[in-house]
Amino acid sequence: TGLSFMGGALAVPHGYEEAVLTIIGVGLVSLGHILNIRHHAH
Repeated sequence: TGLSFMGGALAVPHGYEEAVLTIIGVGLVSLGHILNIRHHAH
């Protein structure tokens, strides 16, 4: 899902929308990594 947002950022013109989509995408990918690490830590 995060990668989809980052891919969508490539399709919009540079500016505010691109930044927002990129930030959402990076946040979702990061959250996935954190949840994965927490799951394997137990």
